[in-house]
Amino acid sequence: MDPRATPIWRICGVRLSEHVPYERDAAAEYSMEHRILGAMNGRDGLFPELLSYGRFVDHDGRWFIYTVLSHIPGTTLCDIVDASLIMGDVETAIALLHETGFVHRDLHDGNVIVKPDGHAVLIDFNCFTPAASQ
Repeated sequence: MDPRATPIWRICGVRLSEHVPYERDAAAEYSMEHRILGAMNGRDGLFPELLSYGRFVDHDGRWFIYTVLSHIPGTTLCDIVDASLIMGDVETAIALLHETGFVHRDLHDGNVIVKPDGHAVLIDFNCFTPAASQ
């Protein structure tokens, strides 16, 4: 059996960008990205084996540049920073509760609301009890 005929199933991401043919800067940027990915592929465990493929495609007179990249499981640093900001709000709320003599008896993710502005609010007031009654 020809190994090239065997499908390889991998989770991957596809980035698609529309460009007109004369935007050579965009083409150069994508070409550079593919060269860098190729050079870094598999080095020192920091760059896992990356599937990277790029191509320029003309579809009905519109040019597209697409890149296929391996899926890397995990989270972004931005997500972690967001979580730390949320936890800071929760910590502040708990400290205020304790300062006023109360304890939250059922603290879990379902009792924290994250507002559209990214700040967290502690909810479920039925679970607050005076600290002296614990």
